[in-house]
Amino acid sequence: MRRVFILSIVAIGLAYLYVLALVYGIGVNAAQGVPAWWSEFFSIRHSAIRSWVLISHAVVVLLVSMPFAWVIVRAYGRFSVWVSLSIAIVIWSLFEAPLMLEAFRSDGGFPLALWFADSIQFIASLPVLVLLFRRLPSNNYFERPRDAASFSQGGSR
Repeated sequence: MRRVFILSIVAIGLAYLYVLALVYGIGVNAAQGVPAWWSEFFSIRHSAIRSWVLISHAVVVLLVSMPFAWVIVRAYGRFSVWVSLSIAIVIWSLFEAPLMLEAFRSDGGFPLALWFADSIQFIASLPVLVLLFRRLPSNNYFERPRDAASFSQGGSR
């Protein structure tokens, strides 16, 4: 019971730090202008700006999510996917759910597309990274299968 309580507190702390890191990363990204080299690829300035916003936002969310996904996998083991999905849904409900009505009421298609892209990023990035980190082979001797341990140490086949 004590372990569950401690892991719950750690999950709340991780979620709080994750929100802070996301807000900081997205804010720094939004404060940057579109690079000149990026604008050269597009004939229309609006296309350059919109594509830069979508791509750079996705990269920032993935980069911020990586260390948190790794910590969640190491701390929560087989429950890591559920913990990451819970954190992702809470963050989506904080950032994107309030914007849903405005996105659907908008005149153009870009605000709606931006809302969908952000929703997918916020909901999927952390759980997908957790799944990827869980699939990585472990360096811990006790967690590896016996046949992989004997093969890596030059044991008999």
